[in-house]
Amino acid sequence: MVRKLLRASLVMLLLSACSGTEGQSGDVHGDSWWTGGQHDLLDDAGGPADSVTGDAACPQPPCADAAPGDARGPDSAYPHDTAVNTPPEIAKLSPISLDQGKSTTLDLNPFLSDGQDPDEALLVSWSAKEVALQDPGDHVLYIVAPTTWFGAEMIPITVTDTAGLQATTDLKVIVQEVTVIAPPPPVECPKTPFSLDAGKSAKQVLLSGNFNNWGADDKSAEVMGDPDGDGVFEVEIELAPGTYQYKFIVDGNWMTDPKNPKQVDDGYGGQNSVVTVPECEK
Repeated sequence: MVRKLLRASLVMLLLSACSGTEGQSGDVHGDSWWTGGQHDLLDDAGGPADSVTGDAACPQPPCADAAPGDARGPDSAYPHDTAVNTPPEIAKLSPISLDQGKSTTLDLNPFLSDGQDPDEALLVSWSAKEVALQDPGDHVLYIVAPTTWFGAEMIPITVTDTAGLQATTDLKVIVQEVTVIAPPPPVECPKTPFSLDAGKSAKQVLLSGNFNNWGADDKSAEVMGDPDGDGVFEVEIELAPGTYQYKFIVDGNWMTDPKNPKQVDDGYGGQNSVVTVPECEK
């Protein structure tokens, strides 16, 4: 009788030890498993078994390292995490201002990044209507402003990685109108008039001087005309401001201007008439 009481006390101590250590883990590791172990320790008659082992007295839970509520077995394992491909990134771009017809460059490399692909593997594209853009392949945009359009255009810039993932930002290009100031028209100096009353009998009157290299015929000298037939021959020629010498040739005879008192020695014992052309008034 004493022996049975000792065995029963030993069983209760073992059950109490299991209850205090493993029974606190939760539904899977708690009373639901060690209660079953208690029945294993009793013989068919309901009394304590003759022998008690540690494993039988305190069975192990299904998974010793499982979290509360985790029903996976001791040999189970979560699948390894796989790398997730993230889309590329392109930072915000500052606006660009250009005059009509002007150009500039924009290096996009400092604004691009990607967690998987190198920057040179990224593809840059855009959609522009008025402003012209070119990319030679090094992510440096060549931007040209139109010559006939001005205003602001928002240009979507898209970067695509090798997996087809994309990122987009906007580039604002401001084209400023260029006002072209036309140069003033050149000032036309008045022509210098020459006239000679050669008489109605004169057939040909020419004007010769240092301004036409003293031409002596109708091809090299200035031909003077008398359209109304009154014998007064006239001509107007363009001369730059300065002082000139001249003579008339009437039917082959050289003569000075009788109405012009200004004369100088011609170097051959005769005289040349002198005319001074003033500066043009602006």
